Amino acid sequence: MRATIAALGRLGRASAVELHAAEGSKLAATAWNNRLYELSRLRVAMRTKVSRQFVYELVAPEVSYG
Repeated sequence: MRATIAALGRLGRASAVELHAAEGSKLAATAWNNRLYELSRLRVAMRTKVSRQFVYELVAPEVSYG
């Protein structure tokens, strides 16, 4: 989850497909989508439907752990 929050923080606003392409990780776009959905469920990120996909952005510009 921390990696997903960090990646979303770097991009600002992105879909799962955009995160998958930007990070170049071995995770599939569906894995990114599942993580982003969980962040929105926890109210750490907001999601907006754009065409056929959801676009996510962090609720707060900065997240601290601990």
